[in-house]
Amino acid sequence: CQSMSSVLPKTTRPDPSPTLTSILYFDISTPDSKIASQIVVSDAGQIHVTPESIYLTTSIWTEDTSSKCAPNARCISPAIWNPGISSTLIHRFVLDNANIRYRYSREIPGSPLNQYSMDEDANNNFRIVSTNRSWSGGINTTSTSLTILDTLGRVVGKISDIAPGENFQSSRFIGDRLYLVTFEQIDPFFVISLANPKSPKILGELKIPGYSTYLHPYDANRLIGIGYDTKQNQWGGTTNA
Repeated sequence: CQSMSSVLPKTTRPDPSPTLTSILYFDISTPDSKIASQIVVSDAGQIHVTPESIYLTTSIWTEDTSSKCAPNARCISPAIWNPGISSTLIHRFVLDNANIRYRYSREIPGSPLNQYSMDEDANNNFRIVSTNRSWSGGINTTSTSLTILDTLGRVVGKISDIAPGENFQSSRFIGDRLYLVTFEQIDPFFVISLANPKSPKILGELKIPGYSTYLHPYDANRLIGIGYDTKQNQWGGTTNA
């Protein structure tokens, strides 16, 4: 390795599971080309790569200690398990000729579902959809958020609390639009405009039976959704048909 450096991300608090992750950059068409490397002190979660950037995410849980017994105290009943609040550390690296340069680290609420939850637009703004889960008194609260970061990691646009109480199932970024599926008992399919990164807007939503776990672009105006039909069970909930 001809060029190597390490990065300790500048974050508001340390990563609770410090892992060394190596990023290598080289030209596969030239066997003896220079190999650039960065080693970041962070776990590797979901990854998004473009011709100009590498985004590495790490999931973090903030422990909720509100339900725990005080030291040496005798509790009448067992404490309710509250894992706390989920968040995600995003690390951006810029590909500059044959070098990898660390640009920023930013913590946002919630966690992305998969690689389709992330995207970079033509102006290098990073868009990410995350599921926000929190526990309070044993009650699970779930919602979905869209966050847009500029090239320096500043939050420039956001939509919070999309479909409160519903689970984030799939998403797809196509140009200046985001297509998003959440689910509780029927499938709300959201179309969100990203034309103005500072002011993303929900253009509309469609409720259909079941839910899609994968969205694939068909043409400029149509998507293919692959997922599950559902039915109501004997307890009033839903199961896959």
